[in-house]
Amino acid sequence: MSLAKIDPIDRLSPELFSMVTELLCDGAVIELPSPPHPGPPVVCSQVSGRWRNFVHGQPRLWKRYRLYLKERQQFDSLTSLLEEFLEYSQPTVEFSIGLSPLAGKLGERVLRNIIAKHSRRIEVLVLHVPQVMARVLCTAPAMPFDRLRTFEILMPRNPGTRPALDSNGADLNLFAAAPIVTDITLGFSDGLLRLPGLRVGQRNLPLAWLRVFCAPRVWMEALESVRIFRGCPQLEECTLFCEVYHDGQDFNNIRADSPVIMQYLRRLHVTFRLLQAFPWHYITTPNLVDLSVTGLSDNDYTDWPEGTFMSFRLRSRFALTSLALRFDFSEQVDAIIRILETTPELKLLELRWTQMYDEATEDISRLLKYLARRADHPLSLPDLRRIHIDATEESVQMLRSRCLEGDDVAMSTIVLYVKGPPERGSFHDDINDLIRRKIRVGILTMDFYGAEELAHINSDSSESEESNGSSDNSDGGGDEEDRGDESEGEDSGVETDSEDAADSDDAPWDELTLGMTGMSLAQDAADGDDAPWEKLTLGMNDMALAQDAADSDDDRMSPWGC
Repeated sequence: MSLAKIDPIDRLSPELFSMVTELLCDGAVIELPSPPHPGPPVVCSQVSGRWRNFVHGQPRLWKRYRLYLKERQQFDSLTSLLEEFLEYSQPTVEFSIGLSPLAGKLGERVLRNIIAKHSRRIEVLVLHVPQVMARVLCTAPAMPFDRLRTFEILMPRNPGTRPALDSNGADLNLFAAAPIVTDITLGFSDGLLRLPGLRVGQRNLPLAWLRVFCAPRVWMEALESVRIFRGCPQLEECTLFCEVYHDGQDFNNIRADSPVIMQYLRRLHVTFRLLQAFPWHYITTPNLVDLSVTGLSDNDYTDWPEGTFMSFRLRSRFALTSLALRFDFSEQVDAIIRILETTPELKLLELRWTQMYDEATEDISRLLKYLARRADHPLSLPDLRRIHIDATEESVQMLRSRCLEGDDVAMSTIVLYVKGPPERGSFHDDINDLIRRKIRVGILTMDFYGAEELAHINSDSSESEESNGSSDNSDGGGDEEDRGDESEGEDSGVETDSEDAADSDDAPWDELTLGMTGMSLAQDAADGDDAPWEKLTLGMNDMALAQDAADSDDDRMSPWGC
């Protein structure tokens, strides 16, 4: 009598078997309706009875789900499978749900039913839904989200439509019954979200315990920007887009006897419509290590508030390791040199001064010579590892001097911004010399640090003024013109760092990648802490969200690409 044949895969020892299945399934996402490969937990449960029993007995393997509601005939089977899988899950679940416009009202009802039924279990909820549905969800009566920590709504950007949540809309009622929510994202998935005059203090948002407030592409009044600092004492990271300051704004009502001490703030990125001094008046940041200042005005070269900023610098006594200056400082070179002289600990530096059609100036050349290793008055910056800079003959020569002269070179990565695809001979020898020195070099198309986005913003402003005078009887807003499908500003585009080419001794010019980017200096910060859960994000696009997730070592899942 022959023995029953045992499948080799079932001969694994219990310890090895457990290790293999956990490596395959841990952190995996289950997709519904099931694609050809629905997810490791589902696949492993179909291998054999032993595998099925083990996988079904591991609740944490059944925690994350990606749903896409598109075909109406699939809704019944989708919800049935979801309920079956959720029986194996632990008390908390994470959903990423996409809703196609083709799903219609039935799809909206299915979405609402899923959220309502499992609201007490949901820990992370990521939605990619049309604008109308986003408004319904955000302003509907509160649901009991007892465990909700992360909530994201990403809306496809349709030309000619109004933002789903504007400054005159209702409060975000959803969060009234979500006592521990700390991570909120509202924004278009592929373009600019403009919420004029966003009144942060009048929203049901958990500001007091937020550790990260990130609001790129959401233009906020200057007064609201100051209120954020005063209302979020636990902030560790802050990104703001500041509107033009108006003389009529009453700053005196919130002026303190002394600036607010932001004890925990480590990262501050500010983008100005016009460079202004007001943020530097109101805060002291003793532990700041990452600072980025971007200006989108043609008058940046005259508007930089050097005196106010240096007072802020001396008052805070921070030690920056990452600094990005993206504005026309061609007539403020002495001020920039003074800033660099007070930041000897820098590891990452970005200098972007070129606006559309600009040519190099003598003052910029003086700054670059001052940065060179063999200059008469060198800025040593001995720990500088990464530099992003506009590509000119002088800037490339400066980089050569810092990277090729001497043996104590800390530089590892260079990103050069060019006005257009360079010819093969342009900087060719210099670039290859840097690559042979094991320096990673990226060549990227210059985005003029937001010039294109500013054009969209100005267009939005005029359209908004027109629409404010008209009746708002539909979500489409027929009085607005087409704002375009893309915003090519500083935060949009594809990251192309050419690392593979740079790792080769004889990597040719042809292998250097050309593209558009909004690369963040903080991306490779070696000493950065893990990104906390406490994060509020308003108006990020998919690229920015994906970059945020890539920069963080935490357990976030935003977005899942619905």
